[in-house]
Amino acid sequence: NLLESELFGYEKGAFTGASKEGKMGVFESADKGTVFLDEVGDLPLEMQVHLLRVLQEMQVRRVGGVRSISVDVRIIAATNRNLLDMVHEKTFREDLYYRLNTFALHIPPLRERPGDIPLLARTILDELGHRLRRPFTLTDDAVECLQAHDWPGNVRELKNVVERAVILSSGEVIRPEDLPFCPGWTPALFSPGQGETVDLKALTQQFEARFINAAYEKYGSVRKAAASLSMDPATFLRKRKKYAEDQLIQN
Repeated sequence: NLLESELFGYEKGAFTGASKEGKMGVFESADKGTVFLDEVGDLPLEMQVHLLRVLQEMQVRRVGGVRSISVDVRIIAATNRNLLDMVHEKTFREDLYYRLNTFALHIPPLRERPGDIPLLARTILDELGHRLRRPFTLTDDAVECLQAHDWPGNVRELKNVVERAVILSSGEVIRPEDLPFCPGWTPALFSPGQGETVDLKALTQQFEARFINAAYEKYGSVRKAAASLSMDPATFLRKRKKYAEDQLIQN
């Protein structure tokens, strides 16, 4: 219901909490413009019916409304799923699939276009530098390391890795040692001499504590720091408290 009201709008009193004036939806607001539907493969079947109506008739009907409103919009839809397989599985409408598939663009995964990685990484660094008011750069070796990675998480993973590198770097230059998957990336604490033994559990905790402490110092809030490390806030808080008690970090 929330998604339907956001896309198509609602009339006053259409449901509990609806404003007295009603509200235009995304399609009405974008009249004579463009609507971008990200992850369209996640739309429930009921919503797919409403979207098909917009595509076929260029009309929307607000939640709680009785009249159709004409709109003139261009639809761009994106998905990381195979919609044709979903059509065969009856989880995506066939008629909607062919309506959306007027002109298809396939964007290869990041691992298949390593030439884009330097530009994307430097763009992310520029955005971070603007936010933090510090200029950051990548060494050529760091760029080569980024290009050698497989990137199962695509651009989102690249952004996360670059942000972590900024957290861990000692200065404004990102080097291979700031990237955890670089060949030969071996911090000193992971270099035992011959005949020596290593407490891997303790070293792992030290490494994790370093990430957690650096993230919290940078963002100043549990929620933002946890998000930067792809952690649940409750887990982040629990681990930070434990490492503080173990004197691995300062609370």
